Amino acid sequence: MEINLNINLNNKKLRVDFVMLAILLFSAILRFYHLGFQSAWLDEVNTFIVTDPQFSMKVMHDKIMAVEGTPHLFFLLVKMLCILFGHTVYVIRLLSAVVGVLSVYYIFLVAARLFSKNAGYIAALLLSVSFFHIEYSQEARAYSLLVFFIIFSYHRLLLFIDNNTYKNAIVLGIFVGLIPNAHVFGLLNVGSIYLTLGVVFLLAKSKAERMLLLKQIALAGVISLVVFLPVVQIIERLSQTQSHWIPAASLAGIKWVFTDLLGKSETLSIIFIVLALICFISLTVLLVSKKQNAESKSKWKLSVIILLIWFVLNIATIIIKSYTGDASLILTRYFIGVLPAFILAAAFVLSLIPIKIVRLSAVVVLVAFSLYNLIVDKNYYNTVNKAQYDKLTAEIIRLNPDNHKIVSSYGWVLNYYFDKSTSTNIIPSTFHEFVTAMKTESVSMKSFWYFDGNSRPYDLNQEEQQFLDEHFIMDQNLIYFDTWARHYTSRNEQKTQQIAVNSNEIKIFMEDFAPHTLNDKGELLLFENGSVTSKEIALQPANYEMTIAGFSMPAEPINGQNAHIKVKLNGAVIGEFYLSENQKGTDNKISFQSDLTQKARIMLDFDNDILSDGKDRNAVITGLIIKKK
Repeated sequence: MEINLNINLNNKKLRVDFVMLAILLFSAILRFYHLGFQSAWLDEVNTFIVTDPQFSMKVMHDKIMAVEGTPHLFFLLVKMLCILFGHTVYVIRLLSAVVGVLSVYYIFLVAARLFSKNAGYIAALLLSVSFFHIEYSQEARAYSLLVFFIIFSYHRLLLFIDNNTYKNAIVLGIFVGLIPNAHVFGLLNVGSIYLTLGVVFLLAKSKAERMLLLKQIALAGVISLVVFLPVVQIIERLSQTQSHWIPAASLAGIKWVFTDLLGKSETLSIIFIVLALICFISLTVLLVSKKQNAESKSKWKLSVIILLIWFVLNIATIIIKSYTGDASLILTRYFIGVLPAFILAAAFVLSLIPIKIVRLSAVVVLVAFSLYNLIVDKNYYNTVNKAQYDKLTAEIIRLNPDNHKIVSSYGWVLNYYFDKSTSTNIIPSTFHEFVTAMKTESVSMKSFWYFDGNSRPYDLNQEEQQFLDEHFIMDQNLIYFDTWARHYTSRNEQKTQQIAVNSNEIKIFMEDFAPHTLNDKGELLLFENGSVTSKEIALQPANYEMTIAGFSMPAEPINGQNAHIKVKLNGAVIGEFYLSENQKGTDNKISFQSDLTQKARIMLDFDNDILSDGKDRNAVITGLIIKKK
């Protein structure tokens, strides 16, 4: 990276842009200070999981494709840092902080080339104190990387327009292709850049110039397409989902987005929006001014083209899609690709102030107000504002020596934080679904924890609350920032266990198998070849019939076969069967004899897992009951 550093080997003089160095140092302090202070919130926990150095690249790919909307590149880069420096919250945020500082430098280059060097300094300063940019420079998600690729690509765009060589076209194509590799919403900026190139092509003065531009733009486009190809699989997966959790599009929501994006302050948002409007008015005046020479008018025309397309394509596309599509996209971070355009517009207007002391004062006031809002008013660096899953789970581990069930719709979060702890009995389910499952006896009414957060409140209805009060005592209520957990002790657990042992019917719940992966109905999921073993049960001398309910996935047999299960009693095979593909579940009956009073364990072996033509054979066990004949 160059920092306007020029070395004259003849006179040994060294020229350093100390103003830019000071701005970069300032921006680094704002992004690295308290980088690990906040706990990892929900999406960052997923970054933790995906980038775990112990996972192979294949496992990492599978996890990304299972739950992520962010392409692979960000996770690959973070994983490399974790391998080098350790798998901590500081390290998984390190990449975002570094590229956040680099973005400050490159927006200086963009503004300096597009407007003036003074505008460059102002743009760098404004981005360095941008609340939203600082926040995402301290988050282990790809948005800071996205902003860097966008700004860097616009820098390469300007270099290409100034000097349209094939080399510049190739470099431009590579970095524009990298934009959606940071985040799929970067496609809006890809469109903005190539639409700008299209306008530049149409404005070319000669046929020869247009032909050369056409070839170079086509080359850049092909390269961008090739670099973009890894993102296609993510887009295909996202096209099958809808973000219904985002509130419906509304004027209030749009207003909140720009308030959040432009400084988390209504005052700052109004200032930046007004400066953006003044920017276009000023550029229009400069274009029609007779005092401007042809070279200056060409520069202002290019500025109008770039900023207008940048603003309109990013903002209008998201808003129109939100009002006309199946799901709203009115979420502040989805607009982050237009943040640099606001910064550039504001920098240009401030740089036009002719009196130096007035210009400097205006910049200082805007920067000072932004810092006051960040550090004093919002107290950003010392205020907890991310869900404290780490602290809550640590407390549950301390209070859960008996390994009671831990139920949560965020089961995958728990699996990460409870890894290598004594708490292993994790059930992924919402509170409503779990209470329903207990009422229908799909899961046992044993003592359990319920864990939730991410703005989800405790919201059981009266009937569900009545059921809990009848069968459980709530004896722990843990609350951390945006997370909470409650522990429920069963009122009749010992009695229930005794009935199960002495009755003619023994029901084994799926949660009683280990290891286990359960769905929200408490059903046992078997994804790979292997065995699961039940807890001990007491059998009397008698003939028994075991009924195992379940089904095979997918709905169509693979190579003519469904999932095959082998059943063992204390290690000895007592039966086997193929599951039906009927997802309502079918009963599979096995008869066996117990000659002596014994403690027994049931083992289920899934032994014909296969992946063929993109289809994976899996087994789901929905129930297991043992009856005396």
